[in-house]
Amino acid sequence: MADRRRRLSEREIRAYRPGLMSDAKSRILSRLAGDDSTARAALVRAATDHVLAQPIASYVDRDSLVALARAAATDANVVLALSAHGRPGLERQKARSARIGETVGDLLPHDSEARVLRVLDRTKLPNAEWAKGIVDRKLVNQLIAPVVQQTLIAFTKRLPIPGVGGGGGAIGGALRGGLGGLAGGAGKLFDVGKSVVGGLSAEFEKTMQSVAKDFAENASEEFREALKTRLASDEGKKLVREIVIRGHAKVRDVKFADVLAEADALPAAEVDALVAATIAHNAPRSAVADALRAEIDAVMQVDGALTLGAFLDRAGVRAEVAAVIDARADAVLRGFFGSDGFGSFLDLVLTD
Repeated sequence: MADRRRRLSEREIRAYRPGLMSDAKSRILSRLAGDDSTARAALVRAATDHVLAQPIASYVDRDSLVALARAAATDANVVLALSAHGRPGLERQKARSARIGETVGDLLPHDSEARVLRVLDRTKLPNAEWAKGIVDRKLVNQLIAPVVQQTLIAFTKRLPIPGVGGGGGAIGGALRGGLGGLAGGAGKLFDVGKSVVGGLSAEFEKTMQSVAKDFAENASEEFREALKTRLASDEGKKLVREIVIRGHAKVRDVKFADVLAEADALPAAEVDALVAATIAHNAPRSAVADALRAEIDAVMQVDGALTLGAFLDRAGVRAEVAAVIDARADAVLRGFFGSDGFGSFLDLVLTD
């Protein structure tokens, strides 16, 4: 190989003469642009082998990458990405899932329940000291109190108490009959008590149990409706805005490191295993492959006709991308042109 590389270098030296240079250039271009793809395949293979053999660090220029990331992360670029691809993609996924009847369970590995339980069993609840005071309790009380009051009033209206709830039947009759006997004087008062208690004892307990059970089963729905009404009211909207304003002001003063530290409460190994299992479960699913194909087609339909330069110009990062390439291209190409693979390629295209 060294002898061949030496002969190639000598040939290149002789090729500096105009006639020979022109002849060599013509042969190379003819081989690369002709119908025979052998030379092109050899060049691609040599370049690929060289690229894959280099350390990842040789392609990274930290400062250039940071400049590229900062230049790309603009409001306009994010809005464009969301409006052109993000939200349309979500709508397409909703339609696909509805069409095939996909459930959440289809997305989870078969042993997901056991995995989730292991995560819960080994999770220590965070103290969340940083979250104290973010939500103003007084404002929340003002917002929720009328909802709780309305829910309790709905409950009391069901109580079998005359004048308060839906009292009637034997209970109501006992009270009305007993109260009617008060006209008979003090002697009748004792009879009233016995009459009322006798009428209330069995039926009252049975009715109260029924009302309490019914309320327990439906209280959440009544509370939800009352809360919905409260939030839609002018006063409710005003309180929510005030809660958000005060909470936002508190959050801005929270140390970000304190928030990140709360993640330590999660069992990392179990969480990682659950995520990995979920990804592995979905990888072979035909629905996932179909979704990926459809999304690639959709992206190409929007941006596929753009040249790479036009795409970078639209994002306003052409200069930053060029800087990243320039920072490493010389070293990478120098190594490639000096490689045995590129030498073999030149031998191929320069040989008649």
